Amino acid sequence: MELKLRIEKKTLLFVLMLFFVATPGYITHISGKWMNYFLLFGEMLTYALILWKWLRVKRMSPIHILSVLMYGTIILSTWLNGGNVYQAFRAEIGYIFMIMLVDNEGSETDCLWKACIYYLSVVIIINYLTILLFPDGMYDVYASYDDQLILGQKQWFFSSKNGMGKPILFLLFFKSDYDFKRYSKLQPSFYMIAAICLLSLVSVWSATSIVSCALMIAIVLLARVIYEKRPRVFNIYVFLAVIAILFVEFEIMQNVGYFSNLISVVLKKNLTFNGRTLIWERSIRCILTRPLLGYGYLPKDDFRMLIGLRAASDAHNYLLTLGVYGGFTAMILFVIIVLLVAKSIKKKQFEYSGITMTACLFSFFLTMLFENTTSKLYWLILVYAYYLGRDQSMNRTGRTR
Repeated sequence: MELKLRIEKKTLLFVLMLFFVATPGYITHISGKWMNYFLLFGEMLTYALILWKWLRVKRMSPIHILSVLMYGTIILSTWLNGGNVYQAFRAEIGYIFMIMLVDNEGSETDCLWKACIYYLSVVIIINYLTILLFPDGMYDVYASYDDQLILGQKQWFFSSKNGMGKPILFLLFFKSDYDFKRYSKLQPSFYMIAAICLLSLVSVWSATSIVSCALMIAIVLLARVIYEKRPRVFNIYVFLAVIAILFVEFEIMQNVGYFSNLISVVLKKNLTFNGRTLIWERSIRCILTRPLLGYGYLPKDDFRMLIGLRAASDAHNYLLTLGVYGGFTAMILFVIIVLLVAKSIKKKQFEYSGITMTACLFSFFLTMLFENTTSKLYWLILVYAYYLGRDQSMNRTGRTR
């Protein structure tokens, strides 16, 4: 009983920490001066607790080191380009602390995963209710371009439609991974969560997120078949190769002709991905102009001015956004991180944790092709994936001995 109580308190602490590092957009929108101070204090206290634990554990993965170099490159570039270093530090430092959080826990992620499931489930259910109650959005977000206010996307409780796919994808991973580790099969609650997630995305018609999350769910539902049959095609490197080919095809070559029927009929997208091809083209030009260190961190309005497009608050591609911020240096460091993670996953490819991890990262990287996926929570998954292949105390079901 004492052990159970201690674990539940730890889970609750993680829930509070997640609230401060992944606060729903509506809460920050309605916050006044003192509420903003409270949120900032909570975020800083969260980072202090993580740092305190990390100084006791002193575990540092190669992912940790490479990410410090990657975000350090962006902060250095911001300083060299005369940008706002404080803004850059605030924007990037949270990712490092998420990495430290998993470094602290190692392979004992049950409490953290439960907290992620509780928090994201509540957030996504509330978000879906707000979609039903306010189909045209709860509030508007405005930005500035050329000294004029412009209307951004409609917002709901958590975010706009382009931001919904990330927490939904993460929830599907945390829930499926936890179920397989604890019960060796998906629980009925997973199907309920998956249904709400898909309904949320279909209601706002977030095409990229619908495809990514549907792929994630499909692979997870086939986990037992994959576990037993071990098909050769189910390989993290195969999935990464698909992402690389699509990246070159869409972003570099900007050739969408082969996919025109799928895009225009099924996904209801025009052949420029709603104008993304122009954003990608201009982002690539910016990277080639300053290839080594990029332009440094750019707030959304500054990014619009740099690209010269009012709709371009980022490059609508995570890797290209990194390139604009930190040049090829930041891009290469991130690719190395991905390859290290892939190497680790490959060792556990046909265990349940390896299957859910492969499904999540394939879906997440697919989302990265079309969105600047800046959520702090994805670092929890990347670092966990790195440790996954190095935990030799786990049996084939993913349960620790």
